[in-house]
Amino acid sequence: MGSLADLRGARCVVNEATSHSGTNALRPLVAELARDGRFFASVTASGSHSDSLEHVRAGKADVACIDTVVFELVRKVRPDHLAGLRALARTQPALAPPYVTSTQTDAATLRLLQRALFAAVRDPNLAACRAALHLVDFELVPAHAYGELAAFETTALQRGYFELPAPQRSPLTAAPGNGAPVEPARPAASRGCAEGAGDRIR
Repeated sequence: MGSLADLRGARCVVNEATSHSGTNALRPLVAELARDGRFFASVTASGSHSDSLEHVRAGKADVACIDTVVFELVRKVRPDHLAGLRALARTQPALAPPYVTSTQTDAATLRLLQRALFAAVRDPNLAACRAALHLVDFELVPAHAYGELAAFETTALQRGYFELPAPQRSPLTAAPGNGAPVEPARPAASRGCAEGAGDRIR
């Protein structure tokens, strides 16, 4: 299996409908290859990147879309969880998940939180921690910048591709007429992460 196209008719596992790296990032790549809105034989929701990897390792699925940072962290601390797995393709780059606070946070507190984050990313005493987490820097971006993530879904929907679950227009509870039914996510087990290319590591 040398390309994404070779996965036609394969079993796909995603972590959850609201994950960009575990579901949405894969959407436009597969939409280009889909026929009559379908590409995979089945799509299952695992609940986490760790469980998606485990599904592939156990032979319950053939492919999963895994966040690059998660994949590298697993490679570093739990290499056995990647045994028999390989990266097949890469999705388009996108913004990392943001750090958020309450809408009730006042401006002064917000500035303190921002300063604390920037101080942490520049503190030489935390260099080892940053390296372990693959953190390089932070950047302040406007909320509308994350609209680029919605474009991944929009592009696929415009092509008539509804197979992968999506937060609004093709949810996990979608009727067969709107997309492939997806098994409900189950609670994530406390174990490590596996193939494809994520949000959290357990």
